[in-house]
Amino acid sequence: MRFAAIADIHGNHLALEAVLSDIRAQGISDIVDLGDMVSGPLDARPTIDMLMALDAVHLLGNHDRYLIDRSHEKMGSWERLTYTQL
Repeated sequence: MRFAAIADIHGNHLALEAVLSDIRAQGISDIVDLGDMVSGPLDARPTIDMLMALDAVHLLGNHDRYLIDRSHEKMGSWERLTYTQL
């Protein structure tokens, strides 16, 4: 069994698109996402939409946990930006 592991996408949906295309081209259907999916100054919404459409195992990374656990007042600027996109 072959599977692909992806991680540290940080909202870069264009890179995610390219990686998923390569995964498909190699005939791999099982994907494990190791987290840090959407945080960062890029495009959180299109990235999370792409990830949610996958039949994949998703694990939360530390940046994902920050978005869930921190109050808005304690978020850093990149977290607040990401939060508003979601």
